[in-house]
Amino acid sequence: MKKYLKVFGLILVVLIGFSACSEETVTSAEKDIVNNVLRTGNWRSLEKTISSGGEMGITTELITEGGRLEFKSDNKAWFYDGDNAHSVPYRVIATKEMEFDGMTYVIQENIVGKINTLTLINDEGATQTRLVFKRNRD
Repeated sequence: MKKYLKVFGLILVVLIGFSACSEETVTSAEKDIVNNVLRTGNWRSLEKTISSGGEMGITTELITEGGRLEFKSDNKAWFYDGDNAHSVPYRVIATKEMEFDGMTYVIQENIVGKINTLTLINDEGATQTRLVFKRNRD
């Protein structure tokens, strides 16, 4: 009888331990992975394309030649161009969702390790905004 109580007690402890790992904990760990991948190294190119109604969009390069962008732990993306620097806010909401400079985007890549290109898409009505970050200029 004592043996069964010990086994039952051990099973109960294991079940309580597994239930402590909530989905929120897992989601937080996944967001940490995305943040770590973003914050590792510099981004050398950022193209912003705004298109409407399926029409060809207007593309603007947001990082000047020789400049760079760094995602920092203060939840700001810092643009550096020589002696000039400015930042915009960013926040990883989930593994496939991110806010950047006040807009919410869907992350197109599966981020599980280092990536060289990050594509964010925001579809609001008939307007699509696409951000393409690259670690190297093509």
